[in-house]
Amino acid sequence: MRVFPPQNKFFQGYFNMNNNITSVLTTTLSSTGLWSAILSTIGIITLGYLLVKIKVFKAEWSKVLNSIVLKVALPALAFSGFMNNATIQQLTEQGIVLGVSFGFYILLSCISILWVNFFPKLLPNKIKKLNANTFEGQVNVVSNEQNLEANNAIAEDNQKRALTMWMMLIFGSTTFFGLPIIRILYGTTSDAVVAANIWNIPYRIFLYSFAFLVMSGLKFDKQNIKSSAKTALLNPIVIATFLGLVFWLTQLIPGASRFGANFTEGTNGWFNWNVTMPYFYTPINTVGSLSSPLVWLSIGITLATTKLIDAVKDKWVWIFSVQKLVIIPFIVFIVFLGLVAAGVVTRNVSTAMVIFAATPPATVVIAYAMQYKVCDKLATQCSALTTLLAIIAIPIWIIICTVVYQLV
Repeated sequence: MRVFPPQNKFFQGYFNMNNNITSVLTTTLSSTGLWSAILSTIGIITLGYLLVKIKVFKAEWSKVLNSIVLKVALPALAFSGFMNNATIQQLTEQGIVLGVSFGFYILLSCISILWVNFFPKLLPNKIKKLNANTFEGQVNVVSNEQNLEANNAIAEDNQKRALTMWMMLIFGSTTFFGLPIIRILYGTTSDAVVAANIWNIPYRIFLYSFAFLVMSGLKFDKQNIKSSAKTALLNPIVIATFLGLVFWLTQLIPGASRFGANFTEGTNGWFNWNVTMPYFYTPINTVGSLSSPLVWLSIGITLATTKLIDAVKDKWVWIFSVQKLVIIPFIVFIVFLGLVAAGVVTRNVSTAMVIFAATPPATVVIAYAMQYKVCDKLATQCSALTTLLAIIAIPIWIIICTVVYQLV
């Protein structure tokens, strides 16, 4: 047997590390589950796109599909996602996910407010003059008063653009785009799906309250906060999520996790209906399963009716796309890399959270922009291009996460 001299220990370790990376990468790239999820997403989105182009589907059908998904399929998916056994270890993990989620939305929401309100004032005078000159080249400035109005218009325009981009960065299409992919990738009753539903609790609270108030321009007073909170809590997906979470947690009560089929003696929690009551689980899961194909068909229909060429020509759309699909997922990737290394969060759960971070802007935010005329053209263009690019970016992030997290 060959003995490596001391000076070659570094190279031996280097070669072993390379072999490990190659082995993990090969295993990942040969995963049928991974490619099934990727090809299903791309294939059905393409099908929706083509069916519109050959005039089998109509563009307005997208609204009907979205309504079915949001009011029926996704609530069923959110509820069935909790139909799994509960343990103290899982509770700890999901608690960490909930804490990270709250931290993510609180931190980025605070940064967005500070950025929109104070960053423009910190810009160097050179940039301010450049913006003013650019604006003056497009309009006729004939008086100091009009010049002041022009400068104010520039500031307001920049503020609205920054505001809209921040809201789209913070709130991705986790429910509409991310959850179906996670479900296909890891299974309906996996810890990753439970974690996805847990992450979405703060997401929905902030989306229907903070994002609404910011985009609508309403004051953060007691009446407006109460109204937006009521809207959030009465959302069917939110109701299904909280109901499923409560039922899932009750399995930690002593004696609530000793059941088998038809509640005979066993080792499952009572809410693991896949085992205890499959006659209830199957129809709910079937309805939840509709979300994936219907969502992807709807995305294909939307892309078929969008002028992508306009989005491709706008530099701000590209700037946003890089931030949304690269920078935000990278930040979440690093955070969960530390949690995986600490052994407090599993690899699948961590990958699911990165998938959420790499989703296109939430359709609700785009709806806010269109309703309140806050850079609505920019919002729709960003949504269209990032949706197309996310089909490429998300599989890449899945591969990166799978390889790196397994090496930790």
